[in-house]
Amino acid sequence: SGFAPRRFDVTAQAMKQFPELASLEMMHRIGVTHVVVHLTEGMEDRRAPIDASPSLRLMAAESDIAIYRFVH
Repeated sequence: SGFAPRRFDVTAQAMKQFPELASLEMMHRIGVTHVVVHLTEGMEDRRAPIDASPSLRLMAAESDIAIYRFVH
């Protein structure tokens, strides 16, 4: 349809930096409670910073998918 919610571009840009602090702060502001991460090609280098983040707690993992809960 071509419709994009207000602030979509700002949110999308912040999410590209996940798990950097700016993306975690944005998620907190918009009410995100859980994050599903597909640990596929290109994401392997992000796994250690995600696991080390004090804002995220691993809830479940299987194969190449991990579910994290926000710890606010």
